[in-house]
Amino acid sequence: MALTKTETKVWPVQAADGRTYSPGIHLVLQDDGVTKIDQDFTTLYGGGSQLAQVKATVTAAAQAAINKYKAEKALNDNAAYITAVNEVDVALVL
Repeated sequence: MALTKTETKVWPVQAADGRTYSPGIHLVLQDDGVTKIDQDFTTLYGGGSQLAQVKATVTAAAQAAINKYKAEKALNDNAAYITAVNEVDVALVL
């Protein structure tokens, strides 16, 4: 599994209240050249918020998405799961 990531900053759109913004990143995660995550991760900033908190929130959300994909991939590639799916396929009668 060759995971690669591309991260770019997103435009910090101003909210309707005129005081907060939604900065963040756009993350593209590819596995062997196939895109698995293509998503924006943003959070509100302003009204006393610190950029360090924005960074922590965005980082945690993006990492959670990566971890979720890796866990799903591990199950999908698990030999017992593959065997079980094949056994269900054989048991189905058309």
